[in-house]
Amino acid sequence: MIYMLRSGLLRNLGGINDPRLFCRSYLGTKQLIEDYTKEVLTQLDHIGDKDFIDLPQYSKLEFFNDTRQSFGCTALVLYGGATFGLYHLGVVKALNKHGLLPRIISGTAIGALIAALVCIRTDEELPSIFEEGGVDLGAFAKKGRKGNVRRKISRFLKHGYFMDVKVLEECVRSNVGDLTFEEAYAKTKRILNITVSSTRKFEVPQLLNYLTAPNVLIRSAACASTAMLGLYDSVDLLAKDKAGNIVQWAPTEIKWRKWTDAVPTESESPLTRISELFNVNHFIVSQANPYIAPFMAKEQFGSNILIKCGHLLSSEFRHRINQLEHMRLLPNMFRGFVDEKVSGNVTIVPYLSFSDFKTLFSNPDHSSLDYWILKGEQSTWPMLALIRNRCVIELDLDRSNYIYFLLFNFVTYIIY
Repeated sequence: MIYMLRSGLLRNLGGINDPRLFCRSYLGTKQLIEDYTKEVLTQLDHIGDKDFIDLPQYSKLEFFNDTRQSFGCTALVLYGGATFGLYHLGVVKALNKHGLLPRIISGTAIGALIAALVCIRTDEELPSIFEEGGVDLGAFAKKGRKGNVRRKISRFLKHGYFMDVKVLEECVRSNVGDLTFEEAYAKTKRILNITVSSTRKFEVPQLLNYLTAPNVLIRSAACASTAMLGLYDSVDLLAKDKAGNIVQWAPTEIKWRKWTDAVPTESESPLTRISELFNVNHFIVSQANPYIAPFMAKEQFGSNILIKCGHLLSSEFRHRINQLEHMRLLPNMFRGFVDEKVSGNVTIVPYLSFSDFKTLFSNPDHSSLDYWILKGEQSTWPMLALIRNRCVIELDLDRSNYIYFLLFNFVTYIIY
């Protein structure tokens, strides 16, 4: 049984996770695939629960560890995008409620703020952020709605950006505190990844996590990731020194800001780096970028001629952008479109109406938070069966490996 599982366990064996299987009926009709998945889980539980004379505990730990390594891991990637980024909370809520939330979570821009909120909380604490008052929005409440548009226009004309980054920093600090990446991982065992870039012309986007930047404050990394041309001003990355004092992490001349200034190659992309560090071979992407999400044709929202035309226009636009980049004629502000990964093995996008765009740069409140959480849940529900088929074996391996790791360490501690 162990030989069969280690040699033949694949995530997409025989194409059982082909998305086309879910383009007509989201639930049911995949009975054969579900039977196979249940049988694999039964075999794994049998190996883990039963005692065998010729299979000691350390051999079980080795089996689960090796099998988990060869099967690979899943990462949840949260992209974008201004007020639309609140929708990621609904995606996380739906996945967590059904036991499908990956331990590895990556965020960019507003997605980095949501990833930080999730990864600093344990499984018991996580549901509280979806309740009323679970996210502290007091920093935004201090700014009245009166004169809101005038303030943004005036700030853009004077400083070159619409939003006040100081308000964002206050909001993030009230929700995240002064935790570092290493402290958050020690508390929750969730692996938080945040992407930031420097203003130097050919700087590689930096993937910050508990391995690459253990002492960096999560709140500073999340704010640095949101800083982009015309939206938020730049911020400095902060870290804790050996004495626990908060200091600047990067040299003064390096400002961490605008991901659009970087020109990542395929080997330097953040998702490639995540794959190298954490053995990730499966990505669930929650896409909320306002210039991408509307054009991503999703079967659950229909496939009418307007959606197809929008998808065609988006593809043509990205093609022309790439041509300009190869000719060295592309302005810095458009470089974020080049080689940007907009989808994953499973891609979740919100259905956006025209009225949603009118609130794109507005300050969030609790009513808008509830609205976007519900929209995120509604976008995730049709994908749950597909995600479950893709991830349920991995989650079982992860759980079994963790249990046996703790057991083995406990026995070793007692012996020695």
